[in-house]
Amino acid sequence: MFSKLSKREKIMLVIALTALFLGAYYYFLYLPLNAEKESARFEISQLENRYSTMISRVNEIENLEAELEQLISERNEILDEAIRDPEEILTIVNLFASRTGVRITSYRRRNRSDGHGLSFNLNSSYIGFYEFVDFLEDWDDRLIIESFYMNRENNELDISMELFYHQPDDLTEFIEEAGG
Repeated sequence: MFSKLSKREKIMLVIALTALFLGAYYYFLYLPLNAEKESARFEISQLENRYSTMISRVNEIENLEAELEQLISERNEILDEAIRDPEEILTIVNLFASRTGVRITSYRRRNRSDGHGLSFNLNSSYIGFYEFVDFLEDWDDRLIIESFYMNRENNELDISMELFYHQPDDLTEFIEEAGG
């Protein structure tokens, strides 16, 4: 049958079969491969983006660990300053007394649920007592002088003083829960 065709028909048939073969190749092989190639390029670009994001996060770990360590240190310092023991308050009062020439003749603790109450009996000069009270007021805003009574003998003052240091319950509970 192929031999009965003219030369022109044979050329046309070869061209048609070649076009059919090329078309089938294009639609059935080239286009799917090209689509897969584009899909792979898109996935690669997404993976590169995720990789760079992860690398930047990994590089931040050292900085974040240092920042965390600093924050923990600051937190501990704040908590150490926030809650005071009666002995610590007494030590501070003793320090202020020695700096100002005030003599503590006696003290006692008073139990209160919202803080520490301390009662003092002091001997001092006017100036020494003024400086002592000034130190106390500048030290911590939670320490207040609830009352004091002065009696003057010669140039000395006999003073009975009630101090109170506020300890908020919620802060105390937080520190106990934090293991402090």
